[in-house]
Amino acid sequence: MRQVFLLIGGLLVLAGSAQAAFGSDAVTGAARVIDGDTLAIQGVRVRLWAVDAPEIDQTCRSAAGLTWPCGLAAAEVLKERLRGQFVTCWRRDTDRYGRMVATCTVGTTDVGAWLLINGWAVTYWREVPAYSDLEHMAKSNKAGIWSSRFAAPSEWRRAQK
Repeated sequence: MRQVFLLIGGLLVLAGSAQAAFGSDAVTGAARVIDGDTLAIQGVRVRLWAVDAPEIDQTCRSAAGLTWPCGLAAAEVLKERLRGQFVTCWRRDTDRYGRMVATCTVGTTDVGAWLLINGWAVTYWREVPAYSDLEHMAKSNKAGIWSSRFAAPSEWRRAQK
């Protein structure tokens, strides 16, 4: 339990330092969920930094062998979490599709970290130790997609080409 509090405390610091690190290149407002790791805020498409959620059409296979729409579920869970909230996103980069790649928060909650700890995304870059720790915790707890067998979203996208 102590590890959970330390991780959450560290993530709050990460979220709080995002504004200082990325300055005024931010967007704030009600978010429309495009998929499990992409938002639209005030007409700006935002890809959540360092997380990768299942694609909308992606399915997972339960322990009982049943296929379920885990990509759609990830988007729906995120939509419910953000409903009625203002989201603030601080740019870290721009991706090859022209989307803002950003750390986003709702209050003091880092949205990417929330997706990871609840098992609705995997880390996109392994260089983010706090995020990797959250992914491992979700996997250990069989949270979200970790209750099933699934292809990593990046592998699933490659297989669709």
